[in-house]
Formats: sequence, structure tokens, C-alpha cells
Amino acid sequence: MENFWAVPKTAVLKELQTDEIHGLSSREARSRLTKHGFNELAIKERDTTAAVLGRQFASPLVAILLVALILSLSQQHVTDAIIIAMVVMINALIGFFEEDRAQDVIAKLRQILAPHARIIRDSTEEKIGARLLVVGDIIKLEAGDRVPADVRIIGGRNLRVNQASLTGEAVPEFKRDTVLAEKTPLADRDNMAFLGSLVVSGAALCVVTATGIGSEVGKITREVVQVRRTQSDITRKLNYWARLIGIVSVLLSALALLVGLGRGIPLIEMLKTSISLLVSLVPEGLPIALTVTLSVSLRRVFRSRAVLRKLSSAETLGSVTIICVDKTGTLTEGMMVAERLITGAKEYLVTGRGLSLSGSFVSEGEKVDVAKTPALRLLLELASLSTTSTINKRDLHSDRARELSDPTETALAVVAAKAGLYAFEQNEEHPEVIEVPFDQLLRYSVSVHKMDGKNRYIVKGSPERIIKLATKQLTSTMSEVRLDRQSREKLEHIAESYAETGYRVVALGFVDKRSVESQRPEKVDDLTFVGLFLLSDAIRSTVPQAIVEAQEAGLKVMMITGDHLLTAEHIGAQLGLINGGKVMHADEISGCDMADVSIIARATPSSKLLIVEKLQRRGEIVAMTGDGVNDAPALKKADIGIAMGLHGTDVAIEAADMVLLDNNFASITAAVKEGRLIWNNLRKIIFHLTSTSFGEVAIIILALMFGWPLPLMAVQILWLNLVTDGATSMALTIEPAETDLMHQRPRSPEAKIIDSGMLFRMILVSLAMAGVSLWLYWASLPSGVEYARSTVLTFMVFAQVFNLFNARSETRSVFILKFGQNHLLIWLSLLSIVLQFIAIYFQPLSQALGLVPLTWQTVGTAALLASSILWVDEVRKLTRRLLLVWARLQNTFTA
Repeated sequence: MENFWAVPKTAVLKELQTDEIHGLSSREARSRLTKHGFNELAIKERDTTAAVLGRQFASPLVAILLVALILSLSQQHVTDAIIIAMVVMINALIGFFEEDRAQDVIAKLRQILAPHARIIRDSTEEKIGARLLVVGDIIKLEAGDRVPADVRIIGGRNLRVNQASLTGEAVPEFKRDTVLAEKTPLADRDNMAFLGSLVVSGAALCVVTATGIGSEVGKITREVVQVRRTQSDITRKLNYWARLIGIVSVLLSALALLVGLGRGIPLIEMLKTSISLLVSLVPEGLPIALTVTLSVSLRRVFRSRAVLRKLSSAETLGSVTIICVDKTGTLTEGMMVAERLITGAKEYLVTGRGLSLSGSFVSEGEKVDVAKTPALRLLLELASLSTTSTINKRDLHSDRARELSDPTETALAVVAAKAGLYAFEQNEEHPEVIEVPFDQLLRYSVSVHKMDGKNRYIVKGSPERIIKLATKQLTSTMSEVRLDRQSREKLEHIAESYAETGYRVVALGFVDKRSVESQRPEKVDDLTFVGLFLLSDAIRSTVPQAIVEAQEAGLKVMMITGDHLLTAEHIGAQLGLINGGKVMHADEISGCDMADVSIIARATPSSKLLIVEKLQRRGEIVAMTGDGVNDAPALKKADIGIAMGLHGTDVAIEAADMVLLDNNFASITAAVKEGRLIWNNLRKIIFHLTSTSFGEVAIIILALMFGWPLPLMAVQILWLNLVTDGATSMALTIEPAETDLMHQRPRSPEAKIIDSGMLFRMILVSLAMAGVSLWLYWASLPSGVEYARSTVLTFMVFAQVFNLFNARSETRSVFILKFGQNHLLIWLSLLSIVLQFIAIYFQPLSQALGLVPLTWQTVGTAALLASSILWVDEVRKLTRRLLLVWARLQNTFTA
């Protein structure tokens, strides 16, 4: 049996072979513990350090470099081998430290387990470690306890449990022994309490129905482990590109080796050539440039009060097409506040946000003085006296109430405090006589205080119950009028209409008696109805504008919540999320393609994961927000999981890629902008580095065809790719956006990081580099091979600098772009030139690189000829602009 909520407690006890009074025997408990294991979430050990480190060498780019490393060592080229090994190790260490944290989510899940539990075994009550609990144990729960396992309620009174970490809803749920329908959603199972939930008030006797991995939290653990996140978009594209480069480099190396051997060139010489080709094709500076680009974006996102836990997540944000938003604590404040009050036939709007004690009361657009509004003052005074959450002097000093266990009681204490009414002062004047906590069956609580020589019974609870018990109604002039049938129906209609729009409605009334006639709350009647409190989980002030910005950026925002359908629809309408889209119950999504769904209500952990999977199958790049344990599988499965930092569970934070430090939804749009900028800047870096690599390959192959000595040796290519080219490319990591990225549609998942236009551009620039450098090489050969190689290398450094300015924009002229927006570009360009001069004129380094000093005339010639790279790309850009103008003119004439 698994549906313990759908059968009477006698059937549950019989199925679990236990006894409500005596509990299990110690012998039976030991037997079940041996058979089913401890009440813990252990599934598998985390990967060893060696295993995690070993995975970092699986990249195609790393494989190519390892081949080059082996060949260099075989030829005793120690300098080449050291440089290549450094690149490989730096790349591996970066990946290792990122991946080593991947299994932390399981460790955090284990921390949810309660350390101890009060049980009945062998007819004796005792306290044991929670990990020793077994199915069938009888346990006792009291206020303040953490529920140690999934349990069925079989007795008790007024039990209220906060299960927000599992369901995402902040309002505590009432729990009691009852029988529910078999299809009752998890959030509505009023006779069940789940592992990790917090008992807010009351007490209960329960029977354990599931432990550890078999509990609802355990099921989430299994889902988190089983979820396999797909590679990020940028990772897939870069790996494809790396594999392509690998194939090309191997083919070219093999071809060069065969051609050289066929022409009678010694094998040793051709192996050197093969190494040079391998090294020239791989842009060794790319892994470091990629890491720096993502790190820069991480710092920018951090300034928006968000943290990206993984470097690759930064770029993925730029391709997000849909944000699945968990309502509670993300779109809303995650706390109940009194937004409106109704008393004496008047409605009052309450200002001030969250738990702040500052605020005012407004009626018909005008601020109201509570002291001069007796009916309103009485309503707030009675609320202050009857609430179980109190405001103390420390709260007044900080102007903020503490977040206590019951959000409804806290909301009532806060709204009273905004009128200057505090329980610690009120109770001195009107001392409490008795207090009867909220009764789940009666649906109200009672607080009795001495007032004007009488005992005032202050009763608050569900509107239908308080209205039914009331016989009189307080007017705005403090007179009491008879509550007839018509007036009663009007009050009930007001309460129902607000409840349907998402408010939590609390009614308050009172009755005066000469003495404490009875402490039994069911004897309370003949109430005077005072008013209604309309509570809501307020929408964050920054959210509406953030949603508008997201929609303008082409992003769809889908709200996923555990709320009822009407509440979800009301919140969605306020945020502008519906816009013709469907509002759907979570049970209906299995047969839906999700194309026009905007809001999903009554979502469970499994349905949230299903939603993400269905959206991904439609080709969407999904960002999922959440803060509860129930969100962990969906956060891990989503392309970008976004957890709330202020109130998020450790489980959600560890499963997520991004954490919002202030729970501000607006930080997501700022991060999306950074992600889009990353894509643009990565394309610029790849163009800059790869066009140089293509140029180097063309130089070597053409020189081989002409029968010339190699124009560049492997160590010289490494110097060019890492020290000079790699250094200057860092400037592109902070290049600002050319246009407003948030007024563009999301990038298509099919978009290529190197498209046909970029490939043509790289080939054009590469051929220009190769042509000019080979002419310089031929012209310098009479001065010796080393002098000619030094000339070619110096030319390539200057060409890289000019190409760096080309890379700033694919379409706009370098002379239009503002140099002041990227000072680092100027300084790194100068640095690369200085480094090349040191390589030429500093003898120890020049000897290691196989270079010789050049005359200043040769240096000047190389620099002047290198500027041709700039003009070649400028001509291409101008031609493109002219063709676009011509096309627009043709369309105009045709129209």
C-alpha cells in the first residue's frame, strides 16, 4: 500500500503491522532496520578526485595538444613540450574545480534529516536517533519538531506544519486524521506530514509510512541523481568546432608528411613540420580566453546581486528562450502581508512592504489617521491583542518584524504595529486571561483579555465561520447593528470574492462577558463582527518591470506554482503573464505540447521536472527558478537552474547554476544580457585567434609546396598563439555591446558559433596574412633563415594587433567604434609589441625562440605591411554595407 492518505488509520496500522498504543517491538524494529536500511538518503559515493580530474582530458582540443606534446618530447623539443603541458594543465585544473562540486547536492539533502525522534516501542515512549526509524514506528510530533520521516497522522489536535521546503508554499498547513481521495495532490494531503517539514503548532500521534530514500524527499534525491543535464550550447558548439579542427589538423599533418617524404625530405624534418602544423591549427590561447570571458561576466552578474556557480552557465543565459518561474518567494515576497482591511463598511489600503513596521492606511485615495477612526483602531487593537506573534522593542529599533513560524499571525502583528499598536504595550493595559489556539475543526482561535471591567473574547478565523457566529456588526461610528440575513450574505460575498482573487481572508469578531464562563471555544457565539483582514503574498516591486523587459527581449515567462488555479490566474493577470496564454492544472500537462501555456497551477516536484523536459523537447532553452527541495530535480535538468539565495534551501542552491542573492527576479534579465554579450565576444575572440591559426597553417603549407624551409617553428607558433595573440585577445573579453542586446530575439539554438560569413571573413584575413608574410619571408631569406623567420614572426604580431581592431565588430568600421570604451585593448596591443621586441632583442629569450635581432627598417616595413590586414577587412565591411543599401533600394523600387 502506498496511498496511506486514502484509507482509514485502522487500515494503515493493519497494513504496517503496528499498534497505535504499544508501537513496534524492539525486535521487530531491528528486523525492519536490517531489511530496509537506515533512515538516510545515501545512494552512491561521490566520484574520486582522480576520476573527476581524468574527465578534464576528454576534450578534443586537449587531445590534439597531447598528441603535439608527445611528438615534441619524442623530438626532444623541451621548450615546446613545457609550453603545451602548461596549457593542458591550466585547462584541466579549471574544469576540475568546477566539476568537483557537482555532487554536493546529495550531501545537502542528507542534512535535512531530523537528528532525533520521539517514538513508542514496547509500550514505552523513548527518544532515538532519526536514522534508526523504521516503517511502522509510532512517533509523536510537537511544535518546533522537524518531521523525521514521512508519516500518517493518526491522532492529535491543531497540528500545523510548514512544508514550504517541499511544496514551495509559505503558509503552514493544518494536519489531522482524515481520509482523502486517492488522487489528492501531495500539497493537499492533510493527513500526511513529510520528512524535513517543520511543526509550527499543535501536537500529533503519527505512524511512519516511509523513511530515507523511500520518502518524498528521497524520491527527489533519486530524481536529482538520475537527471542528466545536457551539455551547454556553447560547450556543444565548441566541442564540434574542436573535433573539426582535430580532423583537419590530422589530415593536413598526414598529407604534409606524405608529400614531404615523397619529395625526399628526411623523416625527422617532416615530423617537425607535422608538429608545427598541429600546433598552428590549435588556438592555444582559446581555453584561457574563454575562461577569462566567462569570469568577467560572472563579476558583472555579481554586481546585479547574483552569483553564477558555473562558468559555462554565463553564456547559456544568453540563449535562454523561456524562464519558468516559481511564484512563491520569486515573483512574490514569500511572506504574508495585510494588504487591505475592511471594517465599518469601509475598505482601507495598507502601505509598506514585507515585514517593515512603517506604513499607513488609505481610504478613497486619502491617508487615514487611525486614532481618529475608531472602528479601524478597534480592529487593529483586537488583532494586536489576539495574535500569537508579537512585536518587541528590538523590532521597533530595526523597523522590521522577525520572520516567525506562522506567517498569518506575523502579518496581523505587523499591520497592527503600523498603527502604533504593540502587544507588549496592549497586554499591560488589557492582560490576557486565557488563549485557545486555532482549532482546525472549528476554524478559529480565541484570546480573552480584561477590557473595561469585562472579559473580551476576541475570535478570529475563517470568514464563513466568524460571520455565522456573529449576530451584530460594528459600524464606522462604533455602534452595533443587527446582522440580518442580507447583511450576512453581503459579508460572505465580499470574503468569497477576495478569496477567489488570491487573498487569504481572516475575519475578526468579539463578545464581552462578565466572567470567564468557559474555556471551551465551541461555546463562543453572539459575536459582534468587526472586520476582515485581506492577506496576500505581495508581488515584488521590481518584478512587473523585469517581466516587461524579459518579454521585450523575446523571452517567455511561465509561472509554475503549487497554488490553486484561481489564485495562480489572479497573480498571473497582475503580472501580465497571461496575454492570451493558457492557465493550466499540472495534471493536464502530460498531453499538452506547452506551446501556449503561460501559467501552471498545483505543480508537484514530478510535474515541474516534466514541464522542463517537455519544453526542452520543443527546442526551448529553459531557465528554471526555485527555492525548495521540490525544485531541485527541475533546477538540475533545466539549461539554467536559478535558486533563491535569501530563503532557498541548500538543496536548491547546490542543484542550481545561478543564485539570486536578494531573490530579485530582475537580476535574471541583467544576467541574460550578460549571456548575450558573452556569445558576441566569444565570436570576436574566436575570429581573432582562429584567423591567425589559419594564417599560420597557410604559411607552412605554401612554404612546403615551394620547397622553402619552414617560415615558423613550433616554439615560435606557441609564442605567437599564447604570449602575443593570447594576450591581446583578453581585451575582447570586456568589449561592450555594439547595440541594445535586450531588444533582440533570443539566439536560435541552431546558430553556429562560426557561420559561413565568419568563415569567409577568417579565410580572407588569413590569406592576406599568409600572402604578405610569405613575400616578406622570400625577401628576407638572403639575410638567413633565422632572420627571415624573425621577420615573419614580427609581421604576424603586428598583423594580430591590426586584426584585434578588426575583431571589435563584424559589420561596423573600426573608425566608427569608440576606442575609449575599451582602454585595455590599447594597452594590451602595446604590450604584445613590447613583448615581441623583448623576444627579438633580449638574447636569452631570442635564443630559446630561435630568433635574431632585426633592423629597425625591417621592423617598420613589417608594421606597415601588417596594416593591410585592417584595410582588407574594412573593404569587406564597406562592400557589405553597399550591398545592403543596394538591396534595400531594389526592394523599394520593386514595391
